[in-house]
Amino acid sequence: MTKKNKEKIIESVNIIKGSDYLDFKSDAQYIKDLSVENPNSPFSFFASEKPEIGVGISIDIKHIHNYIYENTIRAEIKAFNVNEHNNKEDNYYNKQDNKDNKDNILGNSKDIVFIIDIKYSGLFTIQGLNPDDISGNELAERTLFVECPKILFPSLRDIIIDLSSKSGYPPVILNIINFEEMYQNGRKNIIMKKK
Repeated sequence: MTKKNKEKIIESVNIIKGSDYLDFKSDAQYIKDLSVENPNSPFSFFASEKPEIGVGISIDIKHIHNYIYENTIRAEIKAFNVNEHNNKEDNYYNKQDNKDNKDNILGNSKDIVFIIDIKYSGLFTIQGLNPDDISGNELAERTLFVECPKILFPSLRDIIIDLSSKSGYPPVILNIINFEEMYQNGRKNIIMKKK
């Protein structure tokens, strides 16, 4: 890319002065995919202890059209019986890297209390930002991987509270997520999906 083209791109993007991200607009929010499993009900309601909760969060960005991008937060919540699931080698947290074998991640089906797997998406317009100009552009990456997810997260959190309580359990209230830290930790692995 020539210096002249880079200057043209910078001029066409409305950068908020004094901020660490590009000006953007939220066009829509929606549930893209949702799965709730409550496999051992009603027997799981009689457990003497509250279930242990494992949470996994990931972000996916997809270019849709012109300057419109789809930002998706995937939240995977798994609750399991502490008494039944006390072998550390079989613990959910230790099996997150072995995603090829679903049975290994979930452990014995008798241990599972409930599973919520949701993809919550939003459409965002970032005027003047072409998909080819994102990689290595810290302002663009920060907008897509930090600021857009911040807009989506409160609604996602409310949906998870509602789903967990309507499944018959105490509500799962996700802690506030530091998307800046997630972005910094995963920066080397950022891949932009094109349509």
